[in-house]
Amino acid sequence: MTFIGRITARTGGAEVSKTGHRVLEFRLDGQVSRSMLSEVFAQAVDLLREHPAMDTVVWDCSECTGYEPGTTAVAVRWSREHLTRFTHAVVVTRSHAVRGLAGVGQVMIPWIKVEVVACREDVSAVLQEIHRVGGRSAA
Repeated sequence: MTFIGRITARTGGAEVSKTGHRVLEFRLDGQVSRSMLSEVFAQAVDLLREHPAMDTVVWDCSECTGYEPGTTAVAVRWSREHLTRFTHAVVVTRSHAVRGLAGVGQVMIPWIKVEVVACREDVSAVLQEIHRVGGRSAA
């Protein structure tokens, strides 16, 4: 799968974009604050409204160096409010802490199949496999 086009809204160390027909992607860079994440989530709602076919979310945390207390709660709250439309999530990280959070997310939001990969280069192959066999609109 190749990424087709990119609609991006940049806010500090957090970015949201549409990277393909069915993929919403968050990129978190450096230290992420609750306010950054809240603002990028508001922008994500607009993208979801404009592109209702999205059924996969990518969380690229490969450049994230940390987050302020309470940031995880903001992400979980947004996820529980908005991610019923998603069937899959891909998390990009080498951090054991973020891998652990992905595992907690899988338990808290069981309708989403979570895949964790170590590097950005692995995302395309995972997305190709997801959309070949598992997404809502897969054949």
